[in-house]
Amino acid sequence: MPQLRFLCLHGAGTNTDILRSQLGALSRELSNDQTADLHFLEGGVDSPPGPGVLGYYDGPYFSWYNWPPVLGSSEDAQSIREAYEMVDEVIEEDGPFDGVIGFSHGGALAHGLMVRHELQRPHDPPLFRCAIFFNSMPPLFRTDKDDANGVAGPCIIYDKLALQNSVCGVLSLHVVGQKDFAYEHSMALYKDWEPNSAMLIVHERGHVIPSDVKTARLIAKEIREMAARLMGV
Repeated sequence: MPQLRFLCLHGAGTNTDILRSQLGALSRELSNDQTADLHFLEGGVDSPPGPGVLGYYDGPYFSWYNWPPVLGSSEDAQSIREAYEMVDEVIEEDGPFDGVIGFSHGGALAHGLMVRHELQRPHDPPLFRCAIFFNSMPPLFRTDKDDANGVAGPCIIYDKLALQNSVCGVLSLHVVGQKDFAYEHSMALYKDWEPNSAMLIVHERGHVIPSDVKTARLIAKEIREMAARLMGV
């Protein structure tokens, strides 16, 4: 089976070395038959350590853009644009990539990139042919104002443009933790995908990439099935 090239995007307040470690068990499973070639990219925004990072992983720590961005902030909007442009340059120089792997904030970036590409270039092929999301969410914003239901801020709202424009023709695998604080956001991203193109794995842990052998093998199996569909095997 031909090898798939994946662009890997880490979570907020981490770095490429941390994502390599988090993906270690899965990477070992995929290396058995060379299913995937993983290309790691690092965010450009200095950040405090993300959830579960401090005390386990060394810095420096980065995010892709100001996270979570504040609705209506021109500074945060510019930060998002700069992140998109940085990834665009990498794809132009080092691509093409068959797929993208995003953890948490990295998954939100990946989804935003794909929606943006589809809106700006509707007649072009998708930016990626497949996507793997670990505890990821749709692009979102934070607001300090009361929401429409009268719930006091701060609260989280989704980027309506992203949710109103589903990414077409892209296979996806969503790996979601039952105990994750972002569980509902991850499920919102999964439910927004084309039903026949989305696969779901729910594990019993929290905001982590599962490292146990059983779950890593299950994820690797789904990725191989995804590769077979892409290659028409």
